[in-house]
Amino acid sequence: MKIKGVIFDLDGTLIDSRKDILGSFSYAFGKLGKTKPDDEKLVHTIGERLEECFRPFLGNDENLLKEAALLFREYYEKNYLNRTQPFEGVDELLKTLSKRYKLAVTTMKKGIYARRIVEAFKWNHYFQSVIGAEEGFKPKPDKEMLVKAIDDISLNRNEIIYVGDTVVDFEMARNAEVKFVFATWGYGSLNFDHIQKCDKPLDILLYLS
Repeated sequence: MKIKGVIFDLDGTLIDSRKDILGSFSYAFGKLGKTKPDDEKLVHTIGERLEECFRPFLGNDENLLKEAALLFREYYEKNYLNRTQPFEGVDELLKTLSKRYKLAVTTMKKGIYARRIVEAFKWNHYFQSVIGAEEGFKPKPDKEMLVKAIDDISLNRNEIIYVGDTVVDFEMARNAEVKFVFATWGYGSLNFDHIQKCDKPLDILLYLS
């Protein structure tokens, strides 16, 4: 069936939020009196539920993980737009896609920040739905957020592609039986040969043409 909608992840797909996220990690580890892991190791956790981002470095103490997540958010809520910017080509991509496709966002970023970022970059009129974490949906890779976004834009699953940059994005799309496009410019890695990959945002236009 013809593709009629494109749903995006946010961090590492539409926006380069690496520096603000790493600043929040640095704050959290510092407050906990823990050595901050290498930036690249932290970057590869982006897209997971926040407590899960800390688990490889802090272990399985749930109280400690919750404290780390709270500290992260304490810093992030004041600094989430300091150095975050759209990836090159994203503004043009969204402007072009919006003329032919319905668009939405599903992200593990807290919903309130996702919508504020969309508003800050003046993308409000492009997206018919912006769904984030902690809004009553199970976290990725569960399909709930993606299914809700598809319902919001009144399309069927086989009329959608989902664009993301992490394994959990791929798994969510697979669980929802939605076509997946891997954003290789983002923070994750995916080595499956059968997965459609795009190396820069505007390549999505070529994929859809």
